[in-house]
Amino acid sequence: MEYTLDYLIGEWKMRRGLIPLRIDAAIKRQDAFEIDEYARREIDTWYNGLLMTAPTEMLDVENITELVTVGKPERGVAVMTLPSECLRLVGVKMTVWEREAVVVSSESRIGKRQGSPFSRGGVCHPVAVTDGHKRVMLYGFRNGCDAVAERVLGVMRPPGGIYRFNPAMLEDLLSKTYYGE
Repeated sequence: MEYTLDYLIGEWKMRRGLIPLRIDAAIKRQDAFEIDEYARREIDTWYNGLLMTAPTEMLDVENITELVTVGKPERGVAVMTLPSECLRLVGVKMTVWEREAVVVSSESRIGKRQGSPFSRGGVCHPVAVTDGHKRVMLYGFRNGCDAVAERVLGVMRPPGGIYRFNPAMLEDLLSKTYYGE
């Protein structure tokens, strides 16, 4: 589902008892902060955490196959560059692979095993290792194979002012400062 910032700020304020305001009283404060700006910052912090860590079924996952570039494989390894708007790689399937790759970080056990040609992934069990930036090391090519992306899925940052996520995550926004707290 797609939400606007104004809608989320309204929900945030209503669920915290800040609106509807009483109309039978007048209150003035000199030391008050801008509540909408405060809510926007909380929402952005929460949303950034949501995009990076929430289960993929709660997010808007996009097919970014046409947006990635893949280099020529050398010694069974190819380098894929993600678009700048991609925050998280979700799935990779190359045409020569028998199945989708396992996507791991370079710090994971599986990611560290890819350093050895004897323990790295192959066409039967390919591995995609993310480096936290926009480069992904793809393990699982035979000599002479071309690296052609069949399907690449990722979590992309939507245009400014738009928030895309499963409606079930709204409760999380209202109960926590950011996802996973």
